[in-house]
Formats: sequence, C-alpha cells, structure tokens
Amino acid sequence: MSPTTGSLIEVPAEISHPVSNPELPNVDVIPQGLKTDMDVMFQVTLPADANDAVNFNSIHHEPEQLIDSSVVVEMNKIQDTSLTSGSLIDVPAEISHPVSNPELPYVDVIPGGLKTDMAVVFQGALPADSKQFAINFKTGKNDGDDIAFHINPRIGDVVALNSFRNGSWETEEHASVTAFTKEEALNMSIAINSEGYEVYVNGLHHCTFNHRIPVENISTLGISGDVIIYYFGFVEQLIDSSVVVEMNKIQDTSLTSGSLIDVPAEISHPVSNPELPYVDVIPGGLKTDMAVVFQGALPADSKQFAINFKTGKNDGDDIAFHINPRIGDVLALNSFRNGSWETEEHASVTAFTKEEALNMSIAINSEGYEVYVNGLHHCTFNHRIPVENISTLGIFGDVIIYYFGLVENWSRSSLALENKEPTDMTGTSLTLLPITSDKLALSFVSTIPGGIKADMAILFCGTVLEDSNE
Repeated sequence: MSPTTGSLIEVPAEISHPVSNPELPNVDVIPQGLKTDMDVMFQVTLPADANDAVNFNSIHHEPEQLIDSSVVVEMNKIQDTSLTSGSLIDVPAEISHPVSNPELPYVDVIPGGLKTDMAVVFQGALPADSKQFAINFKTGKNDGDDIAFHINPRIGDVVALNSFRNGSWETEEHASVTAFTKEEALNMSIAINSEGYEVYVNGLHHCTFNHRIPVENISTLGISGDVIIYYFGFVEQLIDSSVVVEMNKIQDTSLTSGSLIDVPAEISHPVSNPELPYVDVIPGGLKTDMAVVFQGALPADSKQFAINFKTGKNDGDDIAFHINPRIGDVLALNSFRNGSWETEEHASVTAFTKEEALNMSIAINSEGYEVYVNGLHHCTFNHRIPVENISTLGIFGDVIIYYFGLVENWSRSSLALENKEPTDMTGTSLTLLPITSDKLALSFVSTIPGGIKADMAILFCGTVLEDSNE
C-alpha cells in the first residue's frame, strides 16, 4: 500500500520496487537494470497550474514478466476503449489494432498490409471550422510514394476521389459531400473488395472507387486535415463480421427529411438522398433481369429531369438509355453514341406530376428497358447498346430522390409482382348494359344498375371534340 496525500492507493502485487511520491526532480538507479519484456509504469496527477512539469503522485514499478502479467490483460482491455472528451467509446471486439486519438497528420504502417475483404473503420467528428480532410492508402510513408486511394471530402463542395502514381495525380472522380456535416459525428468505413473501395458514411453506402494500384502494394495509412478521429481500426474478415450486419440494418432504412423510409430487403446497394447531379458506378455493372428502383418526388417547380445508363463517368461517354420526363410536355427516350444523340422516341408524361410522390422502376430484360411508374407499366425502350457495356448511372434535373437501389433477380422478386403490365381485357366477358340513346345529353347523372361491385369495369366510348378544352 502506498500513501498519497492522505489516501491509500493499492499497488498491484506484480509491480516490484514501487516508489511512492518521489521528490522531484528524481534521478536514481533502476534495480538490476532495464531488460526486455519489462515495463515501467507511472500513476500520476497533473496539478491545475501544470505546464510541462509532472507531479508524480504515485508509483514507479517494473513487472518483470510483462507478457504473462495481469497488467497486460488490463492494458488490452483499455485498448478497446478510447477516451474522448472525458467519456469512453466502446470499440467493437472485431476491430483489430485500434488507434485512439491519433495526432494529425498521421502516417503509419497498416499492420499486415491491406487485403481484400478487409475494412478500415473510423469514428470521429467534424469540427465547426472544418474545410477539408483526406484519408490516403499509400505504398509507403514518404511524401512521394504512390497513393492507391485518396478520399478528400471538401466540406460544402464535393468529395474528391483519386490516386497518385509516379509523382502525378491521376483522373479525379467526384461524389456527394452532403453526408459530411460540420459539428456532427462521423462514422466512416472503407471496405476493400476485389473491384475497389466501398465507402460507407454513417452506415449508408456512399461511393465506390475502382482499384488502380494493386491492393498488395498498399502498406501505409495516412490521415490529415480538419477532422477529429476518436479511433480507427481494422476489420479483417468483413463479410463475416457483425459490422456488415449493422451496415445492412442501417441500409434498410433511409433518412429523408427527418423520417425513416423503409427500403425493401430485396434492394441492394441503396443510395439515400443523393446530391444531384449524381454520377457513379453501378456495383457489379448492369445485367439482364435486374431493375433499378427509384423512390422520390417531383417538386412544385419541376420542369424536367433525366436518368442515364452510361458506359462511363465522363460527359462524352455513350448513354445506352436516356429517359427524360419533360413535365407538361413529353417523355423523351433516347441513346447517345459516338458523340451524337440518336433517334428520339416519345411516351406520355402524364404519370409524372408535380408535388406528387414518384415510385419508378426500370427493369432490364433481353429486349430492352421496361419502365414502371407508380406501379404501372409505362413504356419500353429497346436495346441499342449492349447491356454488358453499361457501368454507370447518372441522375440530374428537377427531382427529389429519397433513395434508389438495385434488384438483382427482378423477375422473381416481390417488387416485380407489385408493378403491373397494362390490363389485357382480351377474352374478358363483358356485360354491356343497355343505354336508351346512342348519344347521351351532357351533363349525365344516373344510377348504376345493380350498384358498383368489385371486379367490375366501366367502359366509355366516344370522341373528343376538336374545340374541346376540358
């Protein structure tokens, strides 16, 4: 037991040669000298007026078999929590090699190197004056080393994605920055798969960046800029981890205007509240028997919007299918190839109504694109460019998108059953009730013989007058 300012502090039995309340400055011999597998531990308190001096209020000790000691066990427990603003943050057990409150800029080796099916998880916040920060996956610690993946949220502007190779930055890609909010918590995960880096922000899929430099070349992680990192760490087997399960739970709900929208479980890779214009890779590319489902609304001042299925992210890349509702005019359907628009086709635009919800599905089959609006089949556009060439989705214009996502096996999904083809009345038994005149005087009001019933239809046959207004 060791006395300290009138109180008793218990010294663990494994600590040898304890020194209590040493008079400072203290210089003395280490009993039997310093050895490997030894630790020197200090229990201290800083006085209120401390600058750089330390008042040792306790213990100087050497547990001489450190690896087997209970002190190491206790250290490992403490490693799993990170002290932030006086509170403890629980680090999930699956996160290995956690680093707490790293001083920025931070550059250090990734233990064991980067691998596919691994994720790096960051828990932190953005300060009130945050302008930008960056995370780099590098081939070494030096400034000139290659950067395989550079993600750089520029607050209020854009998220820049890029790589740096042989001393030069390569083609910069962009994603929405709206998920990164000043004075808000930041929960960010970067998952590595065989195709690239999948970025998740606050539990929702945010963007994708395809590999440009082999994963096995990446050895180092760098963090810099205006961000607070409470801790970061690594998940070694992401597919089997509870971290993925938690992401999937969050993916199934989408935050829109303060309310939660239920995303059907069959929809994969949902993207919530994308900032428009939106252009990004379709995970895994487009395939037949796949559908893209959009849930949103048209604002009161909507004039037009467009959805493009493209062969790449650049403005000049081919567009296999361009659907462009021009509100109050027409629905334009087209393709863009080799720098020129092709033959434009048209469909009715009446299903697209201002200040109304929009539920739109575009299903891909062997012949073309089947468009469904608010549960009803709307139009078809035949393939002009092979489906396997399509890699990218673009959305822009006067539309609100709450979320969109992919349905992999559309023909077998419950969502396909909810979207109906136009009613085929061929062969339907019709009972035409007699009308006393071949031309009704309008306005017409009369009883329905036998009343209205389920599985009944009312058919109208007539002509719209040339000077008709309504």
